[in-house]
Amino acid sequence: ASVESLLAFELSKVELVVTSLLGMGGSAGYHTSVLVAGNEYYFNQAGINVASSLESHDEHADITFVGYSQHSGDAMLKFLQQYFEVNSYDKLRKNCNSFSESAMYFLCGELESLLGEDFSPNAHARDFDVEDVIAEIKVVYDI
Repeated sequence: ASVESLLAFELSKVELVVTSLLGMGGSAGYHTSVLVAGNEYYFNQAGINVASSLESHDEHADITFVGYSQHSGDAMLKFLQQYFEVNSYDKLRKNCNSFSESAMYFLCGELESLLGEDFSPNAHARDFDVEDVIAEIKVVYDI
């Protein structure tokens, strides 16, 4: 490839931002967002938000460099908006973490590669689906 073609190919720096939250009964939860080329992308009741700096986290946020993407933040936004619409936020089923996971996959591909070379999926968790557990609870306990 020529130097000109390499220079024309711009990569976007991708970072994952995580803030630990103390929630119900003292248990921890996490608020996540994604930085793409310095812009923060995060999801809440207003849909996908874009900010030119960290807006959805406090000063205790952990920022982890993930890599570089051939996709821009704008391309990610255009694609994911159809799935993360205004008023579609749900604290348990469709939240900032769901968005961040989808965004990271769009930007960087295989999620396991983001977890480091020591990561290997737990075979015992392969077929787990929280919706199946909830359905069983409803049947057994008539909820």
